[in-house]
Amino acid sequence: MDGGSSAFRLLFSSLLLLSLTVHAFESIAPQLSILSFFCDLIVSVLTVSMFVNIKRLANAPLLPSMMIMVLVVFDLVMLFYRSTDLTLFLWGARNQYRFLLLFLAVIVFLKESDLPHFVDLMDKVLILNLFVVTVQFFVCGVRGDYLGGTFGVGQGCNGMLNIFICVEFASALSRYMAGEIPGKKAAFVAFICLYWAALAELKYFYLEVAIIALVVILGSGRDIEKKVKIALILVAGLIVSTNTLVMLFPSFVDYFNPGSMVHYFTHIGYGVGGFNRSTALSICQTLFFNNDFGLCLAGLGLGNAEYSDQIAVFNSDFYKTYKLYGYNGYLDSMIFVERGYLGLAWYIVFFALSGFESWRKMKVTSGYANALMVMCLALSFIFLLGLLYDSALRTSSSGYIAFFVMAIPFLVGKLEGDSLEGKLKGQSLWAR
Repeated sequence: MDGGSSAFRLLFSSLLLLSLTVHAFESIAPQLSILSFFCDLIVSVLTVSMFVNIKRLANAPLLPSMMIMVLVVFDLVMLFYRSTDLTLFLWGARNQYRFLLLFLAVIVFLKESDLPHFVDLMDKVLILNLFVVTVQFFVCGVRGDYLGGTFGVGQGCNGMLNIFICVEFASALSRYMAGEIPGKKAAFVAFICLYWAALAELKYFYLEVAIIALVVILGSGRDIEKKVKIALILVAGLIVSTNTLVMLFPSFVDYFNPGSMVHYFTHIGYGVGGFNRSTALSICQTLFFNNDFGLCLAGLGLGNAEYSDQIAVFNSDFYKTYKLYGYNGYLDSMIFVERGYLGLAWYIVFFALSGFESWRKMKVTSGYANALMVMCLALSFIFLLGLLYDSALRTSSSGYIAFFVMAIPFLVGKLEGDSLEGKLKGQSLWAR
């Protein structure tokens, strides 16, 4: 690897490691929240480097690049049309485009041969969290929504850890099916994920486990024995984990019956006025926008519903008026308020695009690359569901992880000696 490639890999490693641990530093000393802006600094360096290396940027996949450009044009038009305060617009742009810029930078600067390094880095952070979470729970008495391991101890931190353990769980199962790791290691990773989910009362994770396992089993090769082993281990793991959850939190004794689960997803929310996962968009449309067609179609404009927990100047008037409803607690309602149904459609297509590229390359790859494609396909479903479940994909910790993963399908086979372009010729809708 040349010096330039080594430098970029170091930058990406630093960004991921910092995003995975910054909230732990914040829990020690609130002043250390400034570390999150070092992530912004790294993304800024990568962005400048992309435009300096304009030829490499020009070789990025056409369709996702065009989609990002369309979003930029849309937001600029709405900036002037809605007369958005420039400070709020820039804050909103920082909160959302940092992930898209990382997405492009991963494709532009990394190689397929770099990916095992980042997978190993994530594995090491997971093992570290086995120790951290155990100490937090059994020694420090941290419980439920506050149990975040290296994601800190703030309320709702388990939304960030949920994205992380989904990535780890999908990665381990996919690599095991591809023969890249032994069954013992896959089982150990699955154990840590289910153990953490039980201690953090991460109920939603059990549904995600089923989705990931189904995609991995259906999407991997024809090794029936391995598929049966995965199914049996997961059934046993889910039984132990859910019973542990109920033992630690007796109020969830009835949660896993269908009626209780439906009630949780349709009646339990973060805000007032019955605002929850199932009512978020309808309340935004009727109460916030009074069914105004233009607002429902294109939203208030980027920045006009923004907020900040630390810097008051970034709290928009809309947020001050409606914050008790908790619209910012769900990614779909936050997107809808600022970008309307057009913005929601953009995000759905963008997430689905990564999944489709994974499926497309899954058919013509093998070994480690195939494992990554299966992993990314499974996670594309998880990220799409994340639009409805919470706002974890907006936070620096889980947002960087998710968009890094979404870039992987476009990176695999890119400009390497064993390029996939010959095998995929005629199939691609966006290759240059």
